[in-house]
Amino acid sequence: MLRFIYSTIIVVTLITSQFLVATELTRLAPDLQKQKSLRQQKDAGAEVLYAIKKTHVQLDFKTESVQYYSIRINDADAARDFGRITLRYNHYYSDIELQFANVLAPDGELKTLSSDAMQKRIGGSQDFYDESSQLVFSLPDVSPGSIIEFQFITKQVRHSIPDYFSDASGNNWFQPTAGGRSGRLDYVHKAVYELTLDKLAPLEVELLGGHKIRYKKLLDNNTVTHRWTWKKLPEVPIESFMPWYESVASKVRVSSTRDWAVVDRWMWGLVEDKLQTNLEIQSIAENLVDRAATEQEKIKAVYAYLQNNFRYVYAHLGRGGYEPHFAAEVVNRLYGDCKDQTILAVALLNALDVKALPALVVTPRADRPSMSLVAMYFDHMIVWIPGEEDSGIWMDTTGDRSLYPGLSNALLDQPAFIIDGKGGRGTAIGRVEYPSHATMNLDYSLNESSHLVVNMSVIFSGSLEQDIRNWWVHLDDRETALYSFAKAPFAGLSSEATIKAALNNVNNLWRPVSLTATIDFGPAINDAEKSYSIGANIAQVLGMFGELNGLSLPETRQGPWVSRQDITLQLNVTMNSSDRFASSLMRSALDEINPYFEVRQIAKRMDNGFILSMDYRRSKFQLHSNDYAQFYKLSKDLMSGDGWKITFYLPIAITRTNSFGGDARQEGDETAAYHIARARVLIDLAQFEESEAASREAIDIDKENGEAWYVLGVAMGFQANLASAESAFARAKNLGFQP
Repeated sequence: MLRFIYSTIIVVTLITSQFLVATELTRLAPDLQKQKSLRQQKDAGAEVLYAIKKTHVQLDFKTESVQYYSIRINDADAARDFGRITLRYNHYYSDIELQFANVLAPDGELKTLSSDAMQKRIGGSQDFYDESSQLVFSLPDVSPGSIIEFQFITKQVRHSIPDYFSDASGNNWFQPTAGGRSGRLDYVHKAVYELTLDKLAPLEVELLGGHKIRYKKLLDNNTVTHRWTWKKLPEVPIESFMPWYESVASKVRVSSTRDWAVVDRWMWGLVEDKLQTNLEIQSIAENLVDRAATEQEKIKAVYAYLQNNFRYVYAHLGRGGYEPHFAAEVVNRLYGDCKDQTILAVALLNALDVKALPALVVTPRADRPSMSLVAMYFDHMIVWIPGEEDSGIWMDTTGDRSLYPGLSNALLDQPAFIIDGKGGRGTAIGRVEYPSHATMNLDYSLNESSHLVVNMSVIFSGSLEQDIRNWWVHLDDRETALYSFAKAPFAGLSSEATIKAALNNVNNLWRPVSLTATIDFGPAINDAEKSYSIGANIAQVLGMFGELNGLSLPETRQGPWVSRQDITLQLNVTMNSSDRFASSLMRSALDEINPYFEVRQIAKRMDNGFILSMDYRRSKFQLHSNDYAQFYKLSKDLMSGDGWKITFYLPIAITRTNSFGGDARQEGDETAAYHIARARVLIDLAQFEESEAASREAIDIDKENGEAWYVLGVAMGFQANLASAESAFARAKNLGFQP
């Protein structure tokens, strides 16, 4: 995948654009003894005392920078997190040098970095070989009460785009947590960003974050220095479902231009010759599909060719992460990164007379910048196939057996720039092929052995389908994982239960993945005169996908909670009776409509049982602390609330011959389900007054039973009491029951 020069936007504090080098070692901040007097921030595990960055833009638009950070360590967690400092850079474009690193220990002793505690590491991993590098060092005695400091210089040695520069302030220091799964952006006492450049040099400025900024402009002969200063920048909490970093961090971004045509000219110069169709590419294209095929058939043929024959490998050392190989080279190697695969796909499509273009994309890993200034935010390249007016197809071939057209739903609304050699076109990925949706179908029945059996099918779409495919590809023990996944909707599954499950279409490029399973719960009714109840709850499908699992506690949530995709989850449950067993609805589940999500639930009686339909929908939104607390409570209530309850009751043959009274009481006869069964049989026997009485007995036991109200309405209707019948039917409907 095409890598952003700076790895990720969240570490923009370390590696923003290009940098400044001082010719002599000049300390940018007061010594640590003076910094020690800064008042400690209450409840801060760590705090940045000074964050200073000075950038100089040379006449050739290369940049040089020096950055300084001092950080006070206040607790044991921070001491563990700051045990190692990593400076990331791209050695193709820049060089880096650590000027000094020190620790002021709690006892006042100043300790310096040991020469054997620093190392430069070249980037690279399985299937990924690039120019990303790290300068890593560990300071001595990082403990609560100590203050660490370090200053480093970075010099740009190559341009990405000629005659162009961009940069940004480094106010917040991003430090990964010791476990490596998260990070921290701590409180900053003072941040300074200075930019020095020729008076005549072009400069565009973007202020981000909304925090108060002091600005000063200094003139010196032929240069001008712009200085921005911040004080008391709050901590930026790193949490799940958090807003984009770009929207919460306070910083300044600068660039030489707002005209994105410079990117198009530069990138077109890198790809134009690679897109030329030679005899080999033409021959491959013509063998993929008949020229008389439709445009859609041609596009799918090219997609299948790349998915079936090419492995994703990033191997572009010495190219700066942006220049692709020739299409013919990719064919010969049978692997390539996103640029290579895009170039090959575009060349093949053009050979088939399908217009296609390469497009640079900013993935969520690189945040979601405003794109108001030109900067190289892009970390991915895909194919754009224009359609009528503003429609078209975004196609990404770099996934492993991904569903056509391979575009991740996570890219929805992400910035993209289409390269055409005519100025290009900035846009956003505003449409994905499949919405994020899943439907679970559960079909319950009692077999001839009186075992409760459910046939389950789950159909996935959008991000849910993409997650399942990716999960399956990277599994080691697939059998165990699939067993656990299939049993997830069923709490308390006994040891007698058996599960047979299959994940379908995992290698199919055209059909979404689906899950099918049969679960035999074992003996359900050993005594034919006893009832057996089973339930259904929207929490079954919510829990299977973890949609509302792992919500952070409201009292610990610091920042807004953001839902970035529309989600729809459906659960359809069929409860089948048999010749030997009938069924009755004992408990209804109600709709839930609130500002954050809605749940629609309905029950419908069939001749041989019930159909229950549940529908959960949540749209994109952002919640602040008070609203999040309410959303959390409503979500937890939904997950723990009562659902539907169906009872398989006495055999109809026995029920019809029983007197339903006297001393012939059986276990379970005092349930609402039993009296509903009586009422239905009495209706069949045209004993409407007795049916009304039985219905009212059921209601006395369970006033929220929609089926009991419905059967009462039927009995009242047969007695020509239409007003009472309508009232009972209305109550049944309000309780979610439909005949």
